[in-house]
Parts: sequence; C-alpha cells; structure tokens
Amino acid sequence: MQSMCAWCDHPLGSREGGAGEQHPITHGICRTCSEALWQESGGVPVLEFLQSLEIPTLLVDGDGRVDEVSPHVLSLLEKTQEEVANRLGGEVLDCVNAELPGGCGKTELCSACTVRNTVTDTYRTGESHVRVPAALTVRGDGSSREMFFLLTTEKGGDRVLVQMEPA
Repeated sequence: MQSMCAWCDHPLGSREGGAGEQHPITHGICRTCSEALWQESGGVPVLEFLQSLEIPTLLVDGDGRVDEVSPHVLSLLEKTQEEVANRLGGEVLDCVNAELPGGCGKTELCSACTVRNTVTDTYRTGESHVRVPAALTVRGDGSSREMFFLLTTEKGGDRVLVQMEPA
C-alpha cells in the first residue's frame, strides 16, 4: 500500500516495511520529517521545521496549550505569534465553547470535541491519528460559522504536532 507523509506529502513507500528494515514506517510521518522534528541534537529547530510545512501546523503540550505554530496557521487565523502562544487550542481557533464558563476543555460540550479528544489521545497513548474529520463552531465578525478540516497528530517527547488540512 502506497502512503504519503502527513507532514511533507512525500511518498512513504510500502507500509509493511522490508525484512531487516531498521526504521519501519509508522504513524504516517516519513523518517526525514520525524528525525528533523524529534531528534535531540543536530535536528532543525522546531519553528524552522514548522515554517517548512505547507499545511497549517501547531505544536501543543499535554493540556492542548500552543507552543509554536506554522506561519500558515497565523495567516489562516489572521493572528500574530503573540496572540496564539501559550493559549489553549480552542482559544487560538476561536471556538465558541472556549468563551463559556470554564473555558476551552472545561465545558460540558468539550467532551465531544474531536480536536481535543484526538490531541489528548495522541498525547496519552502516543498513537498518531491521520486525517481525522473534524469541525468546530468558531466566532468571527459578530457571528459564528462551522470550520471543517482534517486533523493529523503525531507525538514527540512531551508535545503533539497537530496539522489541520482543509476538508
């Protein structure tokens, strides 16, 4: 089965992996992207890696708080790095539920949030998710609208890389 890297769209090759292969393909990320992102020393800085990606990408901690974002996220949301840094995902994405008492992740409605559940699952289990259909009701210009996208997650260390492709 031919697969593509969820981060750079390069062909991954066969998912089965060959005999004696030291680095089998897992989780939909190619070896180059995986090593560049998660390597302890000698890898590219995370922000530089995010800037190289063509798909809006966020790096979040275990609480869903944003550490870094790609320029594509900033452009899509019309926000600055300062407006998104250290904020919860629902706040960054302008989810209408993030404004409710308790805030992002703490409302009754958050238990059904595909974004929160997918990111949390990847953080807890280390299992990646590829192109999960997701939707958020977001605010903007005095009204709300539905935002649809495909969510891909990959854990590295104590953070989760989250990509949002248009659906």
